[in-house]
Amino acid sequence: MIGKRHDVTIATKVGLRSPGHEDQSVAETVLRKAAGRFIGKLSRHWRDYSLEWARQSLEGSLERLGHEQIDLYLLHEPDIAMLELDEWARWMEDIRTAGKVRHIGIAATPELVEPFLKASSPLAEVIQIADSVTGREADMLRVHDREMQISFGYVRGSQGLDATAAIKGALERNRSGSVIYSSRKPQRITEMAGLVP
Repeated sequence: MIGKRHDVTIATKVGLRSPGHEDQSVAETVLRKAAGRFIGKLSRHWRDYSLEWARQSLEGSLERLGHEQIDLYLLHEPDIAMLELDEWARWMEDIRTAGKVRHIGIAATPELVEPFLKASSPLAEVIQIADSVTGREADMLRVHDREMQISFGYVRGSQGLDATAAIKGALERNRSGSVIYSSRKPQRITEMAGLVP
């Protein structure tokens, strides 16, 4: 559980459902993932953008985190054609007014984000977008007069660059927002954190 810390932004996503259930034990998760290497559908997430699931997911996240409010609630890889935009916008505003969520947004690749920007959707208040140093995919935000807020995917997406060069490039590209980097090696996290100006 995350304590009552004011120096941490608490974010969670909704839209992709776990192939198991949301409250599975560590052992169940490890077994499912191991079996998923041989039977792919055991590890595949599926999309669920029903408001019923979103309500359950939000309440479950608040309970598991031990908090009354989430700072950032993101729709995970939404396809605009799969959403009832007006209903989602109303519900998101309702949960914000109720104090359960501070900010809302979308976490996706540029091709999934762009339709929301073209529609001037209130669901795109905050954008977490895939980008790379070599492909510069997030440049499409500029067409819509938007700056990068949260970006990810640099190490995997920046062909021909090592991780350090990719993260240096990411920090240059996204100077005013946040760059997401993950590694299973704690020393790599420390090394990359040292690149932050």
